[in-house]
Amino acid sequence: MQHYDESIAQFRKVLDLKSNVPEAHAFIAVAYAMKGMHRQALAEYGQIPDQDKAVAPETQLIANTLGWIYAVSGRRAGALKIANEFKNLSSHTYIDSYQLGTIYA
Repeated sequence: MQHYDESIAQFRKVLDLKSNVPEAHAFIAVAYAMKGMHRQALAEYGQIPDQDKAVAPETQLIANTLGWIYAVSGRRAGALKIANEFKNLSSHTYIDSYQLGTIYA
């Protein structure tokens, strides 16, 4: 069952309560991407502050979201750029392989 609109509404409620939750923006972006609304997904992702979406150990989930959105929207170069950033980061810190794998899947 696809409840993307309900998901978007619930995460909007989160943002109404606390506006600085980057994960809420990321999950709204995923819901838009799952609906095929890639422009809206990227616009939603754009609302996340830069420091929260950089490829870093503490922001893997959020950074991965953009890589995945790029991949599913056909923006191969952007997806590969983020995947390479994850690979570079993995040379000196732990990277959850799931994060990298979803960009390639």
